[in-house]
Amino acid sequence: MKIKVLIVAVVFQISLIGVMLGYALMPLYFGQEVKVRVNLYDPRDLFRGNYVDLNYEFSNFHSRNFDENDKDDRYTYQYDERVRDGARVYAVLKPDVNGTYSFEKFSISKPENGVFLAGRYDGYSLVKYGIEHFYMSPDSAANTEDEMREEDVDAYAVLMVMDNGKARLKDLIIQKNAQKNSKKLLGDENFDKLDEIRQKE
Repeated sequence: MKIKVLIVAVVFQISLIGVMLGYALMPLYFGQEVKVRVNLYDPRDLFRGNYVDLNYEFSNFHSRNFDENDKDDRYTYQYDERVRDGARVYAVLKPDVNGTYSFEKFSISKPENGVFLAGRYDGYSLVKYGIEHFYMSPDSAANTEDEMREEDVDAYAVLMVMDNGKARLKDLIIQKNAQKNSKKLLGDENFDKLDEIRQKE
């Protein structure tokens, strides 16, 4: 009897982990691909391994980025009770002529349409979306840092975004100039899309 109970408990725990993992990975399979500009640096966190820490234009919370025409957002400011530590904040994105997306505004209410990211305000100055770290080998992390120190270099994060705003980081692209020398750090699906973007520029 005890063995059966133990087996059921183990199976339940494994199933629960599987469900949680599946939920976390859903954006990679069902999300919309969105490319955004990003800043990065390598903090070399010894407890988490080598990774590049990513900072987006929608990472920093500013009250002026709320929509003054929206009655829910009109009087929102940094110390508003509605945006305390852990509060849900949405970053609304808009497409630009190059096929990438840029930050448009924050919202405390879930947008009804369009592309947006669901994040959590940390109570100080940042909104976290779960897309802030890109893990790579020590050599790759060091090479990325070297490339970012060069002139005329842009970095882009490829996100997979669900309709509910949940996102996962799929890829990181270092683009040395607008015409050539784009280097893909992970995966093998976006070169054709980059070529299309270059042709439009």
